[in-house]
Amino acid sequence: MPANTWIAALIICLLCSSGQAQQYLWQRDTVHLSTSKEKYITTIIGAKDGLPSSEILTLVQDEYGFVWIGTSFGLSRYDGLTFTNFLTCGNRQLGKTFTLMCDTVLHIVWIMSDAGLCFYNNGKLQQITIHEKDIAVYDMCIDSSKGYWLATSHGPAYITPAVISHIVQSGNINMEAYILPGWKTFANNRESVKKIAAANNGKLYFSTSSTLYCFDQKSISRLWQMNSPVDKITSIIPHSNNRLYFSSILTGLHDYYKNTISSFSAKAPISANIFSRNNNLYYLNSNGIYRVDTASNSLQLISTIPGGENKWLSRLMVDREDNLWIGMHHTLIFQQKKLFHIYDNVQAPEGTEFFSICKTKNNDILFGGDKGKIYQLKGSVIQLREKLPNIHSEIKAIATDSRGWMWYVSGVDGIVIAKNTGIQHIKTIEGQPLEGYSFLLEDDDGNMWSGGDGVLTKINIDKFNYAVTCKNYYSRLPGDNWFTFLGAVKGSRNKYWFAGAQGLFTFSNDSLQPYWPDNTTFRSNITSIQKDHNDEIWLATKGEGVWHCFFDEQGNMKVKRKLGIQEGLNTNIYTGLLCDKYNNIWAISYSGISMIRQKNASYFITNYNSRHGFIDKNYHNTTLFSQNDHTIWIVTSSALAWFNPADFDSPVNAPTLVLNSIQSGDSIYFGYNAQAPIAFPYNKNNLSFNFSGIHFNNPQAVKYFYRLSGNDTGWTNGGNEKNIHFQRLAPGKYILQVKAMLDSDNASPVITIAFTINQPFWFTWWFISVCTLSAAVLIWYIASRRIASIRKKEDEKNAIKKQIAELETKALKSQMNPHFVFNSLNSIAHLVASRQNEKGIEYLTKFSKLLRIILDESENNFVALKDEIKMLNLYLQIEAMRFGDTFSYNIHLDNSIDEDDMSVPALLLHPLVENAVWHGLLHKQGERRLIIYLKRINNDILQCTIKDNGIGIEAAKAMKEKRLNGIAQKSKGLQLVKDRLKMLEQQFGKPTFFSIEDIRSDNFSISGTITIIQFPVLYET
Repeated sequence: MPANTWIAALIICLLCSSGQAQQYLWQRDTVHLSTSKEKYITTIIGAKDGLPSSEILTLVQDEYGFVWIGTSFGLSRYDGLTFTNFLTCGNRQLGKTFTLMCDTVLHIVWIMSDAGLCFYNNGKLQQITIHEKDIAVYDMCIDSSKGYWLATSHGPAYITPAVISHIVQSGNINMEAYILPGWKTFANNRESVKKIAAANNGKLYFSTSSTLYCFDQKSISRLWQMNSPVDKITSIIPHSNNRLYFSSILTGLHDYYKNTISSFSAKAPISANIFSRNNNLYYLNSNGIYRVDTASNSLQLISTIPGGENKWLSRLMVDREDNLWIGMHHTLIFQQKKLFHIYDNVQAPEGTEFFSICKTKNNDILFGGDKGKIYQLKGSVIQLREKLPNIHSEIKAIATDSRGWMWYVSGVDGIVIAKNTGIQHIKTIEGQPLEGYSFLLEDDDGNMWSGGDGVLTKINIDKFNYAVTCKNYYSRLPGDNWFTFLGAVKGSRNKYWFAGAQGLFTFSNDSLQPYWPDNTTFRSNITSIQKDHNDEIWLATKGEGVWHCFFDEQGNMKVKRKLGIQEGLNTNIYTGLLCDKYNNIWAISYSGISMIRQKNASYFITNYNSRHGFIDKNYHNTTLFSQNDHTIWIVTSSALAWFNPADFDSPVNAPTLVLNSIQSGDSIYFGYNAQAPIAFPYNKNNLSFNFSGIHFNNPQAVKYFYRLSGNDTGWTNGGNEKNIHFQRLAPGKYILQVKAMLDSDNASPVITIAFTINQPFWFTWWFISVCTLSAAVLIWYIASRRIASIRKKEDEKNAIKKQIAELETKALKSQMNPHFVFNSLNSIAHLVASRQNEKGIEYLTKFSKLLRIILDESENNFVALKDEIKMLNLYLQIEAMRFGDTFSYNIHLDNSIDEDDMSVPALLLHPLVENAVWHGLLHKQGERRLIIYLKRINNDILQCTIKDNGIGIEAAKAMKEKRLNGIAQKSKGLQLVKDRLKMLEQQFGKPTFFSIEDIRSDNFSISGTITIIQFPVLYET
C-alpha cells in the first residue's frame, strides 16, 4: 500500500477515534442515576458465617424469638449475631434436619431429622426412642384441643396432651399404638405421611409426597393428587373460613374451598412453600416472595430473590419483625425492609459528587455537583441540567429567593446569581476572595447571607433597582479558619445566629459577636444549626453530639439538653440536621442517621445504619433537605438517598431478652425457674450470666443494662456484651435485673433472677448445732466430775457472801455517820461563830436527839420508814434553823405507802438530802425550797425524789473547787450512796436506780437540782 494511503488511513482513524473520544467525553458529562425498586435489603448467610452447613432445609422462630435453622448437617439456633450449633443428639448425628416445630404448650422445640424424633429443652437436645425401628417422623402439629398429630412413615398418629408429657419425661414411645386406625385400611395405604396440619374447625389435613387427604374425625377422604411423579407437596396451611392453602414444587400455590381446588396464576419453575404469620399468608417461588390476599385470592409480589440465587428453593419463614428468611439448598437469605432508597450510578462518570440540593419556584429539585455542574431530578432519574460558566469547583449551596432568583455558592469560585436579566458572578467582596462559602440565608428584608472561612457576608439587594452591594464581617483566629460559618437561622428579637467550627455568633445592630451558651467559654465545633416547629434551636456538633436549645425572654440562646452516646446516640460526631413535619429531628453522622423524638420532657432516639439501607460508603460532606412531607433527601459526596419519614412511624419492636445460661465454675445451668431460685456453693461464687437480646433488624444496636441488689443503685450499661460477670460474691441472697434496649424508646421487659450464694458449711445451722451440742456435752462431762464438790461448797460460799455484804453495809454506814456528824458540827460552829447562841443551843439539842436516833439504829441495816422520815424531819428542822425564814421543805408520801409496815435501808437518804442542802441551797440567794417525794414503783421498790431550787450541780462544783483552791474533789456522800445501792442490788437481786441532774427552765437556765433514787424495801411479816 502506498505511503499516502497509509497516512490517509491513519488520519481517518485519528478522526474516528477523536469522534469517539468526544462522544466519550460527552458521555462523561451525562449522569443518569436511578433508584432500585427493591423494597428489601438482602443479606446472604452461609457456613462461612457460622452455620454447620449452607444447605438449608427448614426454618422456624420459637416463642422466645430465636430462629432455628435446620441444615443438611445438623441444627443451628440464631439470635441475630451468634449461631449455636447442634450436631448430635445423644450418641447419634443429627444429619439432615428436615422439619422443626415450636411447641408453645410444652415450651420446647421439636426436631425431626435423620437421628429420629428429638426435642430441645434447657440447653440440650433429647431423643425420643421409637420402639419400632422402621418408623420415622416427618412433621408435627398441635390441634385446638392441644392434642399432637404426627406425620410418620406409617401414617398419621394422634397423641393426647397427657401422653405426650409422659413421652417427653420417659424419652420413649410405642408409635404404632397411636397410628390413626383408618389409615391402613384406607385403600390399603402404606405411603409415608410427610406433611400434617390441623384446622380450627376440627379437621385434619395431611399429605404424602403426591396426595392431599382430609380427616374429619370420622373418616379419611382424598382431596387432591398430583399428575407428575416428580412433583411434591411442600406445605399445607389451614386458613379461616374453612379455606385450605397448599403448595407443591411444580404446580405452585393452590387453595381448597367448598370442595373446589383453585390454582394461583403466579407460575414459576420452582415453588417452595407457604407460611402463615399473624393470619397473613406468604408464598415463595423462584420469582420471589408474595403476600397472599385471602379476600381476593390474589398474590402481591413484595420481594425478589437476587439474580442467580433463585434456584433450589427449600423454605420461607417470616419472623416477628416482618423480616423474610429464605432457605435454599446452597445458602440462607435474610431480607429486611429497606427504609432508605439509594440512587445508584448507572452511567455516571467515576468521581461524580453531590454537595447541595434545592427546590425551585417551579418545584424542580436541583443538585449541586462538582465543577459547577447542576443536576435535576426527572422522574426516577437524575440528569445533568447545566454547567455554570467560569465555575470549576463544587456547588456548596443552592437557593431560590423571594424574587425568583437562583443563587449558587461555589467552593472557591464565588457566588453566581441567576436573575431574570442574566447572570451575575461575584468573585471578591472588599478585595476578599470568596472561598469556602457554605450556606445561603435570605433575611426578612430580602437580603442574602452567606458565610466562608472566617468571613460572614451580607449581600444587600436594592428594592428599587435590584442593585447588589456586599459587606463582610470578619471573625478570624490564629491558624486555620475553615468552616467558620456553616449555617444560620433567625432567632427572636430580630437576631440572626450563625454557626460553624468556631461555635456560635450573633448579628444585630450591624455587629457580629461571638456567643457562648450558658456563659461557657468553650467554642464547640458546630456543623449544622436548625430551627424546629416550636422555634427552638438544634445544633449538631463534632464531638459533643446534638444540642437542644431555646431562646430566653431577652432573646439569648440557652442549652436545654445535650444529647450524646450516653443518651442513646450512636456517636458524638454529627454533620447535619433536619426537622421533619412531625417535628422529629434527623441527625446525620458518618456512620448513619439518628431520629430524635420528644414526648413531654423525654427524648427518644432511634439509630439507623447500612443494615436499614442507609448509605454504605465513606463521605465527607452531608446535607439533609425536605422536598415535601413525604420525601427527605440525603445528599453526600459519595451517594444520594431519600426516605419517607412516615415509614418510621410504625412502632419498632423492642428486643426480646432471653436468659441462655448461668455458669458457676464448671457447672452450667440452662433456663431459670422463678419458683425455685438457684443456690450456688460458697466456693463457686464467680458467676457468668449469658443473655440474648434478639432483634434481627438491628442486632448490633442492642445494649444490655443490669443491676444487682446490694451492689448497684442504678442501671449499669453493659454495652453490646451479652455476658454479665460477677467475681467473688459474698454469701447471701441476690436479685439480678437485666433489660435489653434497642434505643431509648424500645426496651425489653426486665428479667429478674433471684439466686443465693450459700454460706460455708462451718457457718451453716447444722454445723453450728453439732459443734454447739458437742461442746455442751463436753462441758457437761467435765462439769459433772466437779459438781459434787461444788455443791458442798455452795452453801458455805453463799453464807460467806452474805456476811461480806452485811459487813460491807456496816462499813459504809460507819463511814456515813462520821460524815454526817462532821457536817452537823460544822453547822453548830457556824451558828456559834455568827453569835447565834440561842439558835446554837437549840440546834445542839436537836442534833443530840438526832445523833441518839442514829446511834440507836446504827446496828440495823433496815429501819422503819416512819423512823427514817422522823430522822429526816429532825435533820431538816436543824438545817432550817441555820437558814432561817428563807428555807422551807416538804416530805410527801404516796397514798399507797404504809410507813408503819415498810422498812427501808438505814441512812441511805441522808447523804442525798445533805447534798441538796449544803451544795444546792447553801449558796442560794433568796427563797430556798426542798421537796422530798416518796412513791412505790412496785411492791418491792420504793422511789425517792429530792428536788431543790438551788444553784445547780455545775455552780456548786465550781464553788467547791474555788474553796479548795481549784482542787477537784468528788462528793464522798454521793459515792457512798452509789456503793450502798450496788450492795443492795447484789444482796436482794432487785434493780436499783440513781440519777442527779439540773432542772432547767423554759429559757434553759438552771433552776435547781433533782435527785431520783430507787431501792428495795422490806415489809413487816
